[in-house]
Amino acid sequence: MKANLRASLDAMGRDFDREINSAYAALQIGGAMLDSGDWSTFEKQWERWSASAIAPTIVQSVWLVEAQRDASLRMRRFERSTRSFQDVPLPVTLASIEPLLARQLQRPTIAPTVVAEPPAIISPIVDIRLLDSSPSFEPPIRSDVSASFIRARGAIVIAFDDGAIRNELLPRLMQRYFPRADYDVAVVAREPAQRVIFGSSTLRTGRAADATRDIFALEEQTLRLPSRPCRVSNASPPMSRSARRDPPRPVAIRNRRQSRRDGSSAPDTKRARSKR
Repeated sequence: MKANLRASLDAMGRDFDREINSAYAALQIGGAMLDSGDWSTFEKQWERWSASAIAPTIVQSVWLVEAQRDASLRMRRFERSTRSFQDVPLPVTLASIEPLLARQLQRPTIAPTVVAEPPAIISPIVDIRLLDSSPSFEPPIRSDVSASFIRARGAIVIAFDDGAIRNELLPRLMQRYFPRADYDVAVVAREPAQRVIFGSSTLRTGRAADATRDIFALEEQTLRLPSRPCRVSNASPPMSRSARRDPPRPVAIRNRRQSRRDGSSAPDTKRARSKR
């Protein structure tokens, strides 16, 4: 029974991550779009993603961040009503990522950063000088890329809505994989203080869980997107493409019927874990 439970939880986790990955893949900005300032293509990308997403409201906002000559950051939020990025200060809920954005633009990288609290993905927009000299192009970013120079042009911040994740995406996935009300489920933010995002607070630590799985991860194939402008020249050390990230959000599940048969609300567990 626990094997089936873990398999269903893994499938649910994969579907959750697929929604996060599809949003990341769709809401990218290439160098040509950044140079032209024509955001109609970006609006079409958002529309196509929204039409296929299980819960399109999980994306709360998308921000374009660029460093200014005085080292300050220009923050622009995409306004779908005007189909353009407009100058807007970061809200209080996203203020904690501003120092991270400043560091990334000072020390550019090709790897996106997954932020668990608040839930967001920071996707760098960079120019890269590669080993061979050739015109500007936009290739897939490979793990074997070597570079001598990376110039930060800016970053895209995809901010996710915890309310929509809690009230729309997770309930739909629960209905798909656990349609009967036989399970206690919890999705927990490990930091700060294991805040329960969804479900039962009795599973806050995961000690009472029959199975656990980490969620909110970018997949390898998603990171191969041809979404960043590159210029090619001389180079040296290889760079890692892996997505950097905060501690993930584990989802834990417990079979209520098994708990009642055992005479305990917290049965002994053998937890299955995979990275989110």
